[in-house]
Amino acid sequence: MNAPSSQVVRSEAHATRSTPPGGRGEEPHIIARRPPCEGPHSPVEIKGGHCAGEVLISRRRRFTKSGGVAMIPMHEADLQTRWESLLRDLFNEALHNLAVEWPDTQSVEVSYRELERWDLDFAQSLLLQPDLHLEASKQAVKQVLVDEGHGAMDPFIRIVHLPSDQTRAISHLRAEDLSQMLSIDAVTTKISGVRPRIYIATFRCSSCGHLSTVHQPNEQELIQPMLCDPIDGGCDRKARETRFSLVERDSSLINTQFIELQELPEQMRGGIQPERILCIAEQDLCGQLNPGDRVKANGVLFIRS
Repeated sequence: MNAPSSQVVRSEAHATRSTPPGGRGEEPHIIARRPPCEGPHSPVEIKGGHCAGEVLISRRRRFTKSGGVAMIPMHEADLQTRWESLLRDLFNEALHNLAVEWPDTQSVEVSYRELERWDLDFAQSLLLQPDLHLEASKQAVKQVLVDEGHGAMDPFIRIVHLPSDQTRAISHLRAEDLSQMLSIDAVTTKISGVRPRIYIATFRCSSCGHLSTVHQPNEQELIQPMLCDPIDGGCDRKARETRFSLVERDSSLINTQFIELQELPEQMRGGIQPERILCIAEQDLCGQLNPGDRVKANGVLFIRS
């Protein structure tokens, strides 16, 4: 790749903090992306350049084999329905506890082992299509809570206990790992302060006053609408024909924290500097890790340049 690049794990995922024998470890989940330009960088995270640049996220879908038969990735329209069935079948108590403890508890842990027992192909498709699954599961848990009579909540699903063949050392991450859900054993080296960022932005069209919402996947860039959508009651003007103003009070913000992970000492080969990767903790994950904590971070690997 000619452009400067960095390897990043984007995780809606899970990390277990190690504790001394006899203690009980907390299990924070880490979402990983690259921090703002002023943040520290290692040779692994940025190769040959500065931190400015366009975000590139690999969206490739892979086909693997399940029981000797090629497995076809599931469609996004089917996933939310499947997740709703799963949550109602296996996680009713967990959802009830979430509703009672909200907002102190903002996520539900789902073990990959339980997914395998429930539906093996469904579980394997999670490893291949993590972005679709994580968004579908988020919408599904909101819908189930609404159906159960609970109010406005926006919880997350956290995937834990990934299979061992999805575990990587940071220095072993390769191109074929892009867009897959992986597990990384590492130690926390640096953490930032907790800061808010826009998760879903609401914009007002200056021509007609119509409000449009846009999901914001990148913490470094604000994505505006391309069109004042007439389907939703807009004036059908394109971005070059009107102006969209951000309406902060109607936008959805979440807390974020940047975390730098470094490969474990026992994973290093003699005389080689440890490699690192950068992560983001979001919402209830913020503030759960300290420098020196050992973690198992589950996430989706993508690159930036």
